[in-house]
Amino acid sequence: MIVTGLLIEAGYGDATFEQMKEAESILFAAFDRGRHSDVWMLEEEEFWHFATIVTTYDSQMRRAPLAAIIEAGHRLERFRAGESFDQMAYRRA
Repeated sequence: MIVTGLLIEAGYGDATFEQMKEAESILFAAFDRGRHSDVWMLEEEEFWHFATIVTTYDSQMRRAPLAAIIEAGHRLERFRAGESFDQMAYRRA
């Protein structure tokens, strides 16, 4: 999902920040339910929110140039290493 968001920011995809946040909330809720009930699934309404992100990612993998995908991957690694997205945006400017 983070790579999808980064590629949207780079101009590849139409999903909104709100859709990304909603999908993230849905995943967190599904993980919480799964940990407590051992039932790992998305409800139908949740599925459709998350499907927007997956469809966007699929489209990005077909449309975005390899350089944009690689850069998004590098940004993801920097984020995982502790760099904030604000720091990345500052560095890009």
